[in-house]
Amino acid sequence: MHKAIAFGNASDEERLAMTIAKRLMQAGARCYLVGGAVRDRLLGIYTTDIDIEVYGLSYEEIARLINPILHVDLVGKQFGVLKAHGHDIDIALPRIEKNTGAGHRDFDVTVDPELDIYQASRRRDFTINAIMLDLSTMEIIDPHGGLKDLEAHVLRHVDDNTFADDPLRVYRAMQFAGRLEYTIAPETLALCRHVDTTALPEERIYNEFKKLLLQAKRPSMGLKYMPDLGLIQHYPELAALIGNPEDPKYHPGERDTWEHTLMVVDYAANLREKSMHPEVLMWAALCHDVGKPLATHVSKNGRVSATGHDKIGRSVAETLLNRITEHKHLIKAVLPLVEYHMQPLLLYKQKNKVTDGQLRRLANSVNYHELLLLSEADTMSKKSGVVSDAHIKWLRSRFDALNLIPGQKIKPIVQGKDLIAIGLRPDKLFSDLLHQAYEYQLDGMPKEEILEIIKQKAASS
Repeated sequence: MHKAIAFGNASDEERLAMTIAKRLMQAGARCYLVGGAVRDRLLGIYTTDIDIEVYGLSYEEIARLINPILHVDLVGKQFGVLKAHGHDIDIALPRIEKNTGAGHRDFDVTVDPELDIYQASRRRDFTINAIMLDLSTMEIIDPHGGLKDLEAHVLRHVDDNTFADDPLRVYRAMQFAGRLEYTIAPETLALCRHVDTTALPEERIYNEFKKLLLQAKRPSMGLKYMPDLGLIQHYPELAALIGNPEDPKYHPGERDTWEHTLMVVDYAANLREKSMHPEVLMWAALCHDVGKPLATHVSKNGRVSATGHDKIGRSVAETLLNRITEHKHLIKAVLPLVEYHMQPLLLYKQKNKVTDGQLRRLANSVNYHELLLLSEADTMSKKSGVVSDAHIKWLRSRFDALNLIPGQKIKPIVQGKDLIAIGLRPDKLFSDLLHQAYEYQLDGMPKEEILEIIKQKAASS
């Protein structure tokens, strides 16, 4: 045991948790802070997600004692869990869980208020999440060597026999390795490779990816373990990036497209605060080059090219994302970034010929602010060689000069009522004329001139 944690600077949730625990302990309970709340406190991270494990009282006794303080939701009675309504505080009884089927809800749960601490903690996933804080003495209890692993920055499973009861733990290993920048123990990697994750609901998997992409400073620290964890095989679009060659002229020192992708994802993580939609940016960074394996060609002299991989990548990314999530709005926002991620560089190469009309059409097709962030991550994340953001600065200034709003399509200045006002009758050509008017608008033509041209076209048709 180690005296380790003081709550003098506790968060509101931690203070409420202590109030709950004191009331239960006055009734004879033993209360422990468990899981991520203890881990994060030891790491100097403040968390609002609190779990208290209560020994010595029944489920009904706990509910009766807490309700005068706050309302508790009893939806988790089968699992011995009470939730503090309106707060991220779970109060749970010690329990033993045994997987009984392929589904994530297929568990046989035995709740036992008198269970031994060591036995109760065996159901935890990783040793660093099995550390407990005795709330009566504020002493650390470490049944499985989590403190040692915390100090060594190692992610290690608690128990060979219980770990696979929840297959999501394989994805959690990836997520924790990325967020904490920890090494996954070899024996844990070996165990994970034999865990069947195919029955997991995609929403649970998506949430682990989301945590990694939005919370890790270097998401690559988790993503790099996908092959060793046995996860990459479920995502052939990502697996194909491994071993796919990159042109050393543009990607010096990069082993393959997978390595390049991980570098881009890490750079994009540094741009999340600048993003209007950080999750969209991060998924786009992960998916931006998934079209390369289908487009890569190596010439006789060894030059590597992947012409058209951006356009091809849109459909590949759509397949990948549909496998991970049902969030259609997210997918819809990511795909244009994949499709157009090469445009900033390509436009810059012919900058003297680029028209305002081209830029307006691009801004109509993709959120140009996110596109420029993605392009920055793609072009600036290099191991060696010269990097430059000149194309990004140039294109941003061009967009700014046009007073465009990122993510919003340009509103038509000519509408049906305008065509009626110049004497035209609604007919089958009406929509064609409105489309032509809009194209003239994108080219920068004023409304009066557009209407005059449309009037002449209608008269001659």
